[in-house]
Amino acid sequence: MGRISTFLCVIVCILALIVARSSWIQALFLVNFLFDATLNSGYTHAMSNITVTRVSDDLPIWQVDGLVSEGEADWIREAYEPYMYSCGPRAPVGCDEVQVLYLRSVHKLLGAIEERVYRLMGNWCQIRNKCELGSFMNWQIVKYSPGGMFQRHVDGPIPLTFMAYLSDNEDGQGGSTHFPNLEVKSETEKKVMMEEREILYEILSFSGIPKGRWPPPPEGLCVRPKKGTVLMWASCLSDGDQNWQAIHEGLPIKMGNKYILNLFFNEIDMDVDVGRACREFNSNFGANDIFPQLQVQHLA
Repeated sequence: MGRISTFLCVIVCILALIVARSSWIQALFLVNFLFDATLNSGYTHAMSNITVTRVSDDLPIWQVDGLVSEGEADWIREAYEPYMYSCGPRAPVGCDEVQVLYLRSVHKLLGAIEERVYRLMGNWCQIRNKCELGSFMNWQIVKYSPGGMFQRHVDGPIPLTFMAYLSDNEDGQGGSTHFPNLEVKSETEKKVMMEEREILYEILSFSGIPKGRWPPPPEGLCVRPKKGTVLMWASCLSDGDQNWQAIHEGLPIKMGNKYILNLFFNEIDMDVDVGRACREFNSNFGANDIFPQLQVQHLA
């Protein structure tokens, strides 16, 4: 009996050590059991005020306005920041996040936003029955502080990405979302790109990183964060292959902070190859047919 007790004590101690050293497990517990959910009440939303704009012809990417209010963005930013932990090796400098399974019964505002997204994609949700609301949600909330950035990547195997800006980034702050393979077509877009290039060079010049190891400068579409604005894009081609036009990065912050809210849509489990995820995604609806019930505008 004594050996069993000793064995159980050792197991409990090991588990306690794992929990104590795991930011993700700590956040999972704290966010779902110590979170002040009373502040979630009182939010109303009119879906009729939503506008969707196609941002580029080179990639199925849309800007959605009116889906998240500025007040909601402020509330999410302030409510979840205390639970954030370091992003780790994926973005070792100036990046904190909270990415856990959120209980829908507790996190009512996140649940309401998720329902709006599904209503916006009504054709897919209703016909394909892919938008069932379960008990948990897979949101990610990220904060970038001065010097913080996220290297170039494609969200895969994640065919569709939802990203909402929870803060404004004014001229000179940096932090735009950069799509290097998307063409810059307007003078305004070119101005933002050149400004982000100057900020990147300025930050790198004080970083101590040898010039030979500097990342390439911004050369494509740069979307400047605007509080409440949502970007949605598909990372798959119509034949189910990965769309490399969807490569993107978070450019470095010079001053202030940048906050984003992410939700990733995937047809199948995450432990599969990108090709299979994309093929299953496109077998249910084409990448260009996400908002069939809306009048999608196009940037001039």
